[in-house]
Amino acid sequence: MLKPIGQILFCDYMLYWLKSMRHSVDEDTFGGYQCGIESSIYPYFADKGYTLADLEQNPQLIKDYYDYEMDTRKVKANTVIHRHANIRKALQELYVDGIINNNPADRVSPLKRISLLTFTILRNWIRCSRFLKGILLN
Repeated sequence: MLKPIGQILFCDYMLYWLKSMRHSVDEDTFGGYQCGIESSIYPYFADKGYTLADLEQNPQLIKDYYDYEMDTRKVKANTVIHRHANIRKALQELYVDGIINNNPADRVSPLKRISLLTFTILRNWIRCSRFLKGILLN
């Protein structure tokens, strides 16, 4: 990494990081990393053209990716959590090496607010619990 972080595209860094992980994790784990990065993370960030400096200065750009994955591509929250883990781990190496001043992935959450469906299920469960508690106590 000889270029300034303002000249390194995040998508390109993710491919660099992926290659560096090939012999650090088992084959299945690497395959999962590769699939997530090559099919989703790389294309999204390549299209946006964000640099490492862009992400460091504005972590919301990472959150926008998570929202895009869940809202547009309709991937499950667990998938986004896995992608967040990859992004965070890759950026953590830059932070530990002193190349960036903070890990922007630590400043965003991969999960959105609780969904209306989840809220409704929880509310109904609480109502049911209270009802059953009233019956059992009488």
